[in-house]
Amino acid sequence: MAEPASWEVLLHVQAALGRVTLANGFYTDIGTAPIVVDGTRLPANDQLHTFIYSTDAEVNEGGSGKSHTSFGQGLVIETVVPFGVDDNPFLFAHRVRADLFRALVTLRKGIKERPAGVTTFELVAASIGPPEGGAAVILVQVLARASLTERLSPAND
Repeated sequence: MAEPASWEVLLHVQAALGRVTLANGFYTDIGTAPIVVDGTRLPANDQLHTFIYSTDAEVNEGGSGKSHTSFGQGLVIETVVPFGVDDNPFLFAHRVRADLFRALVTLRKGIKERPAGVTTFELVAASIGPPEGGAAVILVQVLARASLTERLSPAND
């Protein structure tokens, strides 16, 4: 059985960000740093890394049926930029945000780039700033939304 569409979209975002390297024409090499979809495996905040996670899922009853359910899923793509990663970490953070947008546009525009079950993918918002608590990092966040259709197979009794 295939994994749920809600998990597959996280893996596809992870793969898209893995292509973010200087060699591929991006501003940064964040694709070579850890890109995590499992919160139990997060590196320390003093290491450049990206964490991708789901925030919510809103079921679309009108688009659901007996054999499938449709829902919208929020996604957060968060890159932690430690102050020591570059001479100008704020400029680096702006470069990271530009790279995230550029890498994710393929999922937004390219239907063939999306996993099965992902009908739309859109970028919703972005922010750059320090986290609460005064850690010596800059957080770059991109919020996205995916419309998903999940096939429902009957459970074996």
